[in-house]
Parts: sequence; C-alpha cells; structure tokens
Amino acid sequence: MESRCREGYIFTALDKKMMLELVQNADTSILLWIQENLRGVLDPVIEFYTMLGNHGIIWFAIGILLCIFRKTRIIGILVIIAVSLTYFMNDLILKNIFARPRPFDEIEGLIPLVYAGGYSFPSGHTGAAFAFAGILCCTAEKKYALIGIAAAALMSFSRIYAGVHYPEDVIVGAFTGILCSQAVWYIYKSMQNQ
Repeated sequence: MESRCREGYIFTALDKKMMLELVQNADTSILLWIQENLRGVLDPVIEFYTMLGNHGIIWFAIGILLCIFRKTRIIGILVIIAVSLTYFMNDLILKNIFARPRPFDEIEGLIPLVYAGGYSFPSGHTGAAFAFAGILCCTAEKKYALIGIAAAALMSFSRIYAGVHYPEDVIVGAFTGILCSQAVWYIYKSMQNQ
C-alpha cells in the first residue's frame, strides 16, 4: 500500500513537471511567433497603449475623472479602490512570492518592445485593466462595460505583444483584477444593504 502511494506521488510529480514544460514551450512559441509575424506597423500604437497602463495610470485617471461628476462618482471611487487593491495584490504580494523572470530574460531571441522591470507573474497591467472593467460591468451601462472589457483585453494582448509577459501571466492578472473588482463590489453592496 505504501509503495503505491509513493508511485502515485512520483507519477503525479512527473505529470506536473511535464505539464509545466508543455506550458512553457507553448508560451515560448506564442511569444516568438508574435514577434516574428505580428510586430511592425502597430508597434508604436501598442507601445503607447501598454505604457498608459504603467502603475495603473490610465485606470486611476479615468477613476478620478469619474469622481468629478456626481452621477459617476461612486463608479470612480470603486474603480480607484479596485485598481489599488489589484496593484497591492499583484505587484506587492504575488510577484514577490512567485518571482518569475520576464520572458525576454528567459527566451533567447525575444526582444521586448518596451522596458519592464521587476517580475513577470502575474501581470499588473492586466490586473488593473480588468479591475477597471470589472467595476464597469457591475455599475455602468452595457456599452461602457463592453468598452471596458475591450480595453482590458487589449491591455492584456499588448503585454504579450510587447514580449514582457507570458500568456499565463496575463490570464492570472485578469483573474486577480476580476476577483478584486468583485470583492470591492460585494463589500460596497453589503454596506449599501445595512
């Protein structure tokens, strides 16, 4: 019985290692394919857009703008809180726990379109963008929520396109952004119902 458990553990450990290698190889292929086949004319546009996401600047700016108008003040406040929470979670906690190097530091031949320091996992730009979109989905008209989702998806793609994040970095970044936005929304609604 004991040897079966060990065999199962070894098999599971090997499966996990093989799965991680498979994901890493797929990530490498995707990033190099994008660099070789998609980069070119759109580089300045993608570079500009991805830089707007530095430290969540664009999302904080929109949040502050929304705070100016009484009709959208609550949305603005919730955006600022959700983006701040996501920044704290991704950039100050998770990145330091996982300490994953940037893809351009690991993949031979990958040239980043923009400079990115620190660790790669999860994507802070993507997290902030999806925190913004998550709040819009809960508070704004459908057309504005769809614009928020499109803006967040474009930010995610821009980070992969720029060669500064692996695809799973942006997937987890999107998840943390959505999670934080929904936590903020839940707390806000709970406070409203008291």
